Amino acid sequence: MNASTVQKCLAALLFAGASVTTSAATIERVVPQGEVRQVRQVQVRFSESVSKIGDLNQPAPFAIECASPGAVGKGRWVDDRNWVFDFERDLGPGIACTATPKADLKALSGTAVRGAPAYRFSTGGPAVLRTEPYGGTIDEDQTFYLYLNGAAKLETVAANAFCTAEQMADKIPVKLIDGNERAELLKRIEKRYSGTQKLDPASVVTLRCAQRLPPGVKASLSWGAGIAALSGVMTSRPQVFTYRVREQFKVAFTCEREFDTWRMTFDGMATQTSSANLVEGNKDGPLVDLRFDVEAVLAAPPWVQGALDSESGTQLETSLVGDLMGGPRLETNTEKMRAFRPPGA
Repeated sequence: MNASTVQKCLAALLFAGASVTTSAATIERVVPQGEVRQVRQVQVRFSESVSKIGDLNQPAPFAIECASPGAVGKGRWVDDRNWVFDFERDLGPGIACTATPKADLKALSGTAVRGAPAYRFSTGGPAVLRTEPYGGTIDEDQTFYLYLNGAAKLETVAANAFCTAEQMADKIPVKLIDGNERAELLKRIEKRYSGTQKLDPASVVTLRCAQRLPPGVKASLSWGAGIAALSGVMTSRPQVFTYRVREQFKVAFTCEREFDTWRMTFDGMATQTSSANLVEGNKDGPLVDLRFDVEAVLAAPPWVQGALDSESGTQLETSLVGDLMGGPRLETNTEKMRAFRPPGA
């Protein structure tokens, strides 16, 4: 290898080394991005040192801007490569934010930090945190309570929430419960909240399926895409809650022995409630398995046909005692029985 070739190789190596040392730092990671339901912090990581460790006055490398006056917080350096922005509280639904790197952002080496012009995220539309009832068995005209992470535009709920049920081919619209009926429903659930725990009525949706559901089938309630928060940000994906409609209510009544023994049976689902709730007009409650088998036996023997004496017959016909006992007794061997005709006959 001659001297000229050696010089060229050394020059190439020096150029390559210079290229490595002068390459730009990058923004390696920014979270969250896109639609994220729960947000409390923004995290940024760089490929190399951007902050001096221990320098508390180092300027923020990013500007965080959200379309909500309540979305405030404070940034801080975790170490020389990681910076975070902590919101004062969890962001509610329908909030869109932008994280923008500072235009003159440089690493400690003096090289410019490269990355996207801006990073965007939102908390999406209002989401259902829990429902009442939560799965299990429902009745044919069930009232649903939907507890949201923030208020929703009710017209978008009516347009995009729906029910489905086996044996019914089409989607079933929902019917929002409002006015006095909603006020009574909210009063009942407010009793569960006390002290520092408060119920936000704006974040509770009350509704029913617009059609009565057939008994004994699988059914679902869908919180569909397109339901908007008050800011206008919409849900992009549905939430589906599945149930089973209770079997048809059936009570059997049989006569075991004429004028002596009767039997009443039931085996199915029934609403669990209390006398106090019923007095208040509250018929709602969880559905529970119920089974009973009741045998009723006549406490006193029935009369014998034709054994009624005239004095007793007169008392039944003309006195208060007769009214309390149901009126005159019709005997099979009397003219009254033969002349008796039921109403409308």
